[in-house]
Amino acid sequence: MSFEEPVDEASLKKRKMPLINTFPPPVDSSELTPTEQRVYLQLSLEFSIILEEAPSFQMGAYQWNLILPSRLQTFALTTETWEKLSALGDGSEELQAQLADLVEQFN
Repeated sequence: MSFEEPVDEASLKKRKMPLINTFPPPVDSSELTPTEQRVYLQLSLEFSIILEEAPSFQMGAYQWNLILPSRLQTFALTTETWEKLSALGDGSEELQAQLADLVEQFN
């Protein structure tokens, strides 16, 4: 099969490949949507608060890892999707400025 030929859906079904709609939504763009930005800011703020209140960074990271699965479930995110969101958010100067303002407001 060459790249010019259309994909034979029957052959994909025989391979028992998952349906595309079972995958989490892609986060491939360099910019986050407004909804993704809100989720990023919410979870990042929670992470900052946990680290601030923990006696050590290690304890804060441990506590964060304990609650992260339930927080991701709240937003219907997979760990992989969250890692992509957080990488894009961490690299955005605008979001980092907003996060700094939120951290200051809630501390």
